[in-house]
Amino acid sequence: MSKLAISGFDGIGKTQQISFLSSLGTRKITHRLKRLVEYGDNWPAQSETASHEWWFGRVEFDDLAQIIIQSLNIRNQSCISDKVNIFDRGTLMFKAVLAATYSTKHLGSLDDAYERVDNMFADLLEYTPEEYELLLVPNSVYQQKIKTLLQIIDIRTNQYTPEQAARYASYQGYLGTTIEHYYDNIPQERRVVVNDCILNIQNEIRSRANLDLGISLPLACENFERGIALGGLSESGKSGFGDALSKKYGFYRLKLRYFEDILIRAGQDVHAGSMGFEYLSFLHCHPHVTRASVESIHDPILPAYFKLLLGDRFTIAFLTAPEDLRISRTVAKTGMTIEEATSKVRSKDETKRSRGAHQVEDIADLVFSNESDGIDENTQRFAKKLGL
Repeated sequence: MSKLAISGFDGIGKTQQISFLSSLGTRKITHRLKRLVEYGDNWPAQSETASHEWWFGRVEFDDLAQIIIQSLNIRNQSCISDKVNIFDRGTLMFKAVLAATYSTKHLGSLDDAYERVDNMFADLLEYTPEEYELLLVPNSVYQQKIKTLLQIIDIRTNQYTPEQAARYASYQGYLGTTIEHYYDNIPQERRVVVNDCILNIQNEIRSRANLDLGISLPLACENFERGIALGGLSESGKSGFGDALSKKYGFYRLKLRYFEDILIRAGQDVHAGSMGFEYLSFLHCHPHVTRASVESIHDPILPAYFKLLLGDRFTIAFLTAPEDLRISRTVAKTGMTIEEATSKVRSKDETKRSRGAHQVEDIADLVFSNESDGIDENTQRFAKKLGL
């Protein structure tokens, strides 16, 4: 039986990596364990803010530690013998969490915390931790690089009060220290520095697990070379450029509606995370698709998330053109009068702006002026800008 734990700081991307690790081409190999709070009957079902107050305020420390250790025992019993069992946070990580909580509650020094936690685990843990654990380590330079993208997709929205936010920040400070204490002897190859896009870190995790555990997790989307998101207001040229990229440069032309329909039919929520998974799943299951473009970008959230997923392999392009030119294109395409076309373009622009489509320009890797009517010439200039 293999046990693969992904640990690290809050917000480092553990949940995303576990989700991809346990589903993207690995469903027959892996078994994803549930969140720890889903094991045992002593976890209160509460909102995020209420849970915060319970964790750091109402529940006694020893009671909290017992709940966690009891849940770990149940989780361990839920592993499947013929699968790679994947779970969020290894046993050592929960020791670090509890020690940081002890100090945040001002119950004593860190040395006191380590002694109390270690003694409770020695008394109550019913299994010997035999986990292959990878620790995700933040990289400050990379975190600064993706700061704007993270703010746009707002991954960790919460409703903490200022007092709770300050307490949580204090806890995170202690957690950094307790992680270093409990992982001081972890081999360097078990530390995965998060200094690259989600997909590349995912494949780094798979490569290390394959080497050390002797398993065969396939690398995800390893054939994919380049993705492009085409944004812009109405008649800015998105469809024309998408068609040209397909015919001249081998880009598989995708519409986001395709992925939305998959999620709707499955009864799942449509959001950046679920759309991103379907996008990567498509690319992984179609290894012959090495280049792909996506259109119908209605707001900056989805392209920002795709950028986090694929990094330098994904380009956000925003096409611009003056309103009068976009109106004349509408006239030529539909046979409308100038007045009718003006009304239509402005109405569509208002709808797109209300959704945030214009904000894509703020995060675009390339803002391209598509002012002339020579589609071939424009496409060539565009392709050159992209390095195609």
